[in-house]
Amino acid sequence: MTIIQPIRNRFYLTLIIIILGTMAAACLTWWLVIYNSAVDSKHNIGLLEQKIQDQEVQNTELKNRVFSMLDSQKLEALLQSKGYVKDKGPQYFEATMTFSWASDPR
Repeated sequence: MTIIQPIRNRFYLTLIIIILGTMAAACLTWWLVIYNSAVDSKHNIGLLEQKIQDQEVQNTELKNRVFSMLDSQKLEALLQSKGYVKDKGPQYFEATMTFSWASDPR
């Protein structure tokens, strides 16, 4: 004859349910933390991409200003207004440099 004692089995069943419930809550909490960090990272990446685009626009504007200031026609007009004359036949000189060591570095 088999005697069933449900009171003993109920304690182990309750313990297993508590352990599994705690593990499920811990996994859910961990998943939420990871999900929030991923969303924050995506948001920060978007902000950084916008900053990069803004810097690229500023860089382009600065390049345009520099190129407009270094325009050859504007530079020639500036030099003529200061009284400089363009030399038609410039003569260049060569400079030669020789080095002599007091002692051999080897």
